[in-house]
Amino acid sequence: MPMHPRAFAALADDVAAVFERHRVPVWLDDARQALEAALWGFVHPDLGGTAADPYRDLHGCHDDEGE
Repeated sequence: MPMHPRAFAALADDVAAVFERHRVPVWLDDARQALEAALWGFVHPDLGGTAADPYRDLHGCHDDEGE
């Protein structure tokens, strides 16, 4: 079961803030999306590339069976 979207968004904000404190820019949309996709994959390794993965298109996962 994936994290609640609000909880995940708060976690992503916290991680982004840590990167910014260490002068690693994540304020661009592409960088932020890459950070969120990597974080989501770390938190949910069992759901990566499945229909539950909101970033599966970013990773090039295309399953014709609808998974």
